[in-house]
Amino acid sequence: MSQYKGKPNDQCFKGGSCGILENRLFVLPDGKVTLCEQLYWHPQFILGDLKEQTLAEIWQSPRAKALFEMGQTQFRKNSACTKCHIFEFCRKNHRRCLVKVIKAYGEKNWDYPDPRCQYAPSIQTNLIYK
Repeated sequence: MSQYKGKPNDQCFKGGSCGILENRLFVLPDGKVTLCEQLYWHPQFILGDLKEQTLAEIWQSPRAKALFEMGQTQFRKNSACTKCHIFEFCRKNHRRCLVKVIKAYGEKNWDYPDPRCQYAPSIQTNLIYK
């Protein structure tokens, strides 16, 4: 299966970078707030609830900050990200799209590298990057 793999110094992978918590978040129909409109109600990425908090409170919450500033120690040991020497470069340049990770490896493996990463495990799903 052909899969695009980036290089360690690529600031952005083909298909764009992920801007979660940089300048946007998303309100779901029930008032829950999430990192990305494609993550829906994935419990790992719900930041708050507009029925209980203001948007400013959610945006500035410890939960939002923890997800945005997620370090290597928060990844499971079986994720290549835990030992990666370019982890901070990837985090700073938003080189990890959670939606692509979940589509490639499943919800339980949300902490795996972006499938376009040269250190990412092979995938069985046919993800097309043009």
